Amino acid sequence: MPPTFADLEAAVLRAVENAVNAPAGIPRIDAELPLQGAVIPTMGQDEEKILKARASIVSVIRKNLQGPEEIQQLFSKYQDLAQMNAEQYALEFRSKHATLEEYSEAIEEFRTRAEAILNTCSDEVCTGLVQVDSKDLKETLSRTAVEVASKLLEQVLIQLHSLNQDIIQRYEVIQAEVSKSPTNSEEVVAVKKYLHEVPKELASLEALIIQGRQKEDFLGKYAYDVPEEEFGLLFTAYEWPKRIGSILEVNSQRIEEENESFQQDFRKRLAEFNATIAEYAEQVKSFECFGEIDNVAMYAEQVRELQRNIEAATEQAEKINIEESLFSLPNSRFNQLPQMIISLEPY
Repeated sequence: MPPTFADLEAAVLRAVENAVNAPAGIPRIDAELPLQGAVIPTMGQDEEKILKARASIVSVIRKNLQGPEEIQQLFSKYQDLAQMNAEQYALEFRSKHATLEEYSEAIEEFRTRAEAILNTCSDEVCTGLVQVDSKDLKETLSRTAVEVASKLLEQVLIQLHSLNQDIIQRYEVIQAEVSKSPTNSEEVVAVKKYLHEVPKELASLEALIIQGRQKEDFLGKYAYDVPEEEFGLLFTAYEWPKRIGSILEVNSQRIEEENESFQQDFRKRLAEFNATIAEYAEQVKSFECFGEIDNVAMYAEQVRELQRNIEAATEQAEKINIEESLFSLPNSRFNQLPQMIISLEPY
């Protein structure tokens, strides 16, 4: 760790102290030689001359520290960069869900600070007693500011990547859903309903594509080096609106035709079902001609079979009503079915 100004002052004073202690035992220049056995006078730390010398040295040092302290003060406004972790700062910034405008303000701020740091002073400044070397400090602080700006731009790229992946995936879902080949009425109606909702999804995707273009322009504004593979993703996302139009046109026509085909088939099955019910009604009516109770054994099996058929028809009637609702058709009423079951009870 570089010495502080206090360390410098202490070191010089120790040098003075050592200089005074070094000639211990050597007679002073101004001293007369003592008689044999007398103590030889030497220089002492508490002599007035030494004290004045120490005071003068301290005064000179402190006056010469004014320049370095002023240079130090120039860098005080960049103190936050000395402890800043660019990656962590960028993550915290992202958690705020900042807008592109806010990203721009932050990037401009850090880029401006990076340049200002390098222009704060010369790499080496002689202030008299002290020569200040600020090259490493300037490079470190400036590099941190540039790295923060770069990390923020990287986040915008990550957002753009995620956005384009989402856009492509959602268009692929639309393509897969409208390209389905229905196998029954429920499926054809589901696809037709989905087609009805597609315009809302397309409007949402168009808004996302606009956001993507804004992010792309943003990165271009700062001359950010976008990877080649990212351009491929951009192109795919931007091409989907052109592709989806023909896909929807072809499949919308196909689904309409299939819907009509399933409806025709349903109407045919409904007509056949109504004919079957009418046949059951005739069979029930025919049992009224049997009359004699002694003959019940003869037609009991026929009654049981007809009863099973009517119960199955009742279940089928419920399914027909469901299918009618799918096609937005009025529900048929099959009131004769429960009446037929009642009519068979005596047999």
